Amino acid sequence: MRRILCLLACIGVSAAQVGDQPTVEDLSVPALHVTTRLVLADVIVTDRAGHRATGLTKEDFTVLDNGKPQKIATLSVESRRRVH
Repeated sequence: MRRILCLLACIGVSAAQVGDQPTVEDLSVPALHVTTRLVLADVIVTDRAGHRATGLTKEDFTVLDNGKPQKIATLSVESRRRVH
């Protein structure tokens, strides 16, 4: 019984060591690291009379980061009805 347990332990340790080492294929493939951030910006758009603008799309907005235009991935329109 002890021999079997020892054998299983040795196999487990050697398998763990082999699995952690990168293969030749892993070393030849360049790594690609990408960072993305989703920034939420709440805006209220009104016309000259102070009425809320409707029908706007993401193409109607420009977002700049240090003067450089940034892609707007999504636009969500929310509306609240005033309770009198």
